[in-house]
Amino acid sequence: MVFKSLKHQVYEVLYLMSVTFKRGLKLPTRKHATEESPIELAPPVKQVAIPINQHFGAPNKPLVSVGEKVLRGHKIADAATPGPMTVPVHASISGVVKKIEPRTQSNNSEGLCVIIEIDENVNGEEFMTPMDPFTCTKEDALARIREAGILGMGGAGFPSHVKLSPPPNKPIDLIIANGAECEPYITSDTRTMLDDAEYILHGALLLKEYIRPGNIFICIEENLRLARKFVACRRIGLQQADIFPYEIFNFHVITFLPEP
Repeated sequence: MVFKSLKHQVYEVLYLMSVTFKRGLKLPTRKHATEESPIELAPPVKQVAIPINQHFGAPNKPLVSVGEKVLRGHKIADAATPGPMTVPVHASISGVVKKIEPRTQSNNSEGLCVIIEIDENVNGEEFMTPMDPFTCTKEDALARIREAGILGMGGAGFPSHVKLSPPPNKPIDLIIANGAECEPYITSDTRTMLDDAEYILHGALLLKEYIRPGNIFICIEENLRLARKFVACRRIGLQQADIFPYEIFNFHVITFLPEP
């Protein structure tokens, strides 16, 4: 019996997917419209409607009342009952709570939302005190991830602190950062990798610190410019100990194989 390394197994799976996937659509990418445009800040808004439930799991309850003044970063909703499958929600602008009422959400269903309107007399931010991610315990890091309201960006919105807490008998040995954008026109991941590759690597390093995976793969489509960007960042990481204070992890840039 021949035992293949994890790296070879991953490459084999990706290759088989590239040549055997049936009944899929191969669409024109049309990425050229935005792939050369840097990320820009969205213009300020006067009012926001923030759903209090944005995750998969137990429901939240509002922590604020109509007429209450809140600062950006203020926690406005959290678990109705204690449990691991919850994450809090925070105000994205500073202002006054105008309403708490059901609104149509991104999934086309109604859900309770906190409506906040900007008030010129309400200024400032209310964020958590920064902590050193390399000296805190894993438990403190996971608690901070939950308190920050971090969750998966897919349709389920699975809480990230739960994802990063597998049972002791099921350790995470492979982390895949999926940077492939198969949808036409969409280039948000592409621009993030081009503009902020250093942050992606730093985040991967933090995951290495807390989870101790065997390998971390950053998967990109066949794009030499992106590959060079990450390789360059990796070299920087080897030289700048203040940014990457540990020996570089097993890092692999995978370019999806072109169709034959």
